[in-house]
Amino acid sequence: MIFELAKDFRDALVIMPAEHEKRRVLVLLDEAIRRDIHFIDRDPTALFQCMWNTCWWYDCPEAVAHYDEPDEGWMLSNAPWSRSGPKVCELLERWRADRDAAVLGFPWLRSHRPPAVPLGSALKAVLRGHEGPVSSVAFSPDGRLIASGSGDAYTVHNSVRVWDANSGREKVCLSGFLHGVQCVAFSPDSQRIASASYNHVDLWNTESGEHLVHLRAPRGTAYCVAFSPDGRRIAAGFGNETIHIWDTEDGALLVSMWQKEQQFRSEWIMSLAFSPDGKRIVSGSGGGFGFVSHAVRHWDAATGVELASFRGHKAWVHTVSYSPDGCLIASGSDDKTIRLWSAESGAEVACLRGHEGGVNSVAYAPDGQHIASGSADKTVRLWDAVRGEERACFRGLKGGVHSVAYAPDGRRIASGSEDSMVLVWAANARERPLTLFSPKSQITSVTVSPDGQRVASESSDANQVWDAKSGTRLACLPGSLHSLRFSPDSRMISGISSDGIAAIYDAENGNELLRLSDCPNILALSPDGAQVACGYGETIRVLEVKSGKELVRLSGSEHRFCRLVYSLDGRRIAGVGVLFRSTRVWDAESGMQLACLHGFMESVAFSPNGRRVVTSYGNEVEVWDVDTGERVAVLQGRREAMATLTGGCQPRREALSGWSETVIKTLDTGTMICQFPAALGSMASCLGGCRWVGASGSHLHILTLEGGEA
Repeated sequence: MIFELAKDFRDALVIMPAEHEKRRVLVLLDEAIRRDIHFIDRDPTALFQCMWNTCWWYDCPEAVAHYDEPDEGWMLSNAPWSRSGPKVCELLERWRADRDAAVLGFPWLRSHRPPAVPLGSALKAVLRGHEGPVSSVAFSPDGRLIASGSGDAYTVHNSVRVWDANSGREKVCLSGFLHGVQCVAFSPDSQRIASASYNHVDLWNTESGEHLVHLRAPRGTAYCVAFSPDGRRIAAGFGNETIHIWDTEDGALLVSMWQKEQQFRSEWIMSLAFSPDGKRIVSGSGGGFGFVSHAVRHWDAATGVELASFRGHKAWVHTVSYSPDGCLIASGSDDKTIRLWSAESGAEVACLRGHEGGVNSVAYAPDGQHIASGSADKTVRLWDAVRGEERACFRGLKGGVHSVAYAPDGRRIASGSEDSMVLVWAANARERPLTLFSPKSQITSVTVSPDGQRVASESSDANQVWDAKSGTRLACLPGSLHSLRFSPDSRMISGISSDGIAAIYDAENGNELLRLSDCPNILALSPDGAQVACGYGETIRVLEVKSGKELVRLSGSEHRFCRLVYSLDGRRIAGVGVLFRSTRVWDAESGMQLACLHGFMESVAFSPNGRRVVTSYGNEVEVWDVDTGERVAVLQGRREAMATLTGGCQPRREALSGWSETVIKTLDTGTMICQFPAALGSMASCLGGCRWVGASGSHLHILTLEGGEA
């Protein structure tokens, strides 16, 4: 049904006058549907949720607080919320009001932050279905289809999928590959698809998915495959420095080529392409087994003789592409550059710089005027092929980009990335996109403050503190910190850096309150924020936060501690040891040891009155009396421990992350309540299981369950 709705939107746009005041709204709604069309197809009840979380943020007044103000300031051209005329957010608000009135208590997840890629940008469609990294994408020469290959050595969901390039509907799924699909390619007549996986190449019928030909190499892993311009030959590059060319009709091996002066097959052929006239092949390679080679090589396609070797890259060459006229060759490398070479002389013509990670894929536009590139830096970039200048940069992807491909008309670009999705971009986009407040690198951990009002996210380039209700950024902390922890009163946050420096910050504004440069390995703040317990190997010191003065040194420490925690009244401290698997409890004022609890333990918490301690290891939870040091109860399962600590107030819902989605379920029956179209990592919950925070790549999500039973 959703695909029919998308077609209705597209048909309406065809007949709607360009000057119609609501055309812009219809364009945005069409774009929003195509971003989540496969998710909505599987769960039609999620239509409103997806549209709200994508469309409402486009021009609502709240959006401005989430973006970095451009150098030129906010203007009508870059601030949709300041424009006059019909607004998408107002349409969504009316829809929400009508829906709530008609359907009482229908559950859905509301996002507190805008999408990673703003609506109205270059991203036009998202194709979901793969369950592994997408290694390769290709447009059919007739422009009707997109093929994509996915998988790696660690997944069992390796597949080739064929999509309708206009509707986004999946037409064919080829599965059963025992190894990841490294590359896919269409034949010139669009009737066949070639796939490279492990040590073989297979040909398939595009429409039916019927297997046509199986081509097997004696040894080596196939990394790339390409049809000749006339479709009569197919070439594949292998990890043993070999390129094989077969006849596509009978599968006969026509020629094999390799660098004959090398004694050992140490060069991996990562990419290859036929010249437009089919007479030559260019390949890009990297060295293996200690052998260093970063060459672009030119071959005679008929004889297999190496004609030239182009040197200049400083690391593996992952991708090569001929210009449409055959005069130039583009190559991309792990050295973060794209180099243009004269196909005739081998001279380097230009070096394009801008990517912040290795370049995995390059593709010439059909007119030869532009080049698209995909990189490990999670961006797709467009370049002027004549001037060598960057024209556009598409950000917001959740994983490194493995492959890019132009549509035959040059108007669209498909990209395949680590996050298992195929994205379709408008190739003519030149607007500078809005920059969302987000780290550049992957978020590795999130922490929610005890009062549920703040969230801290950790990543290698920036640690950030967010308002859990509005989703806005409150403070930015040094990226070198890890193990971020809020104080019990939620007003402060502490962290430790890899170089042994620990610091405590104001959680509201990020101001540094205390810096410790004597290499503590663990910190715990008291409930009132006045003290901090610091672990130094076998020593635990209690310091005053305001002055840094040592107040007391805890006795009885015999080994390194991995967990420290205060009781709710701040009068006691508990620590879990790494070596002897025991927990000790001290008086926070005198430093006297009150109890030593023996057993296998990995975490610890106090009961509300501080008289009991709960420790856990695996799924076994033990309850201890601090005064006597005796174990009073053994509970099986962390949920029982949670109920003990919260006085029976146990969250009734849990969030489970799959490969491409996150599902909210009830704890007691496991019944699905709703789901979200992104797999969130490092999740944490608050508000009694009504709000969740998690990360997808470098993007932080804050979600609240609306409707349904609170």
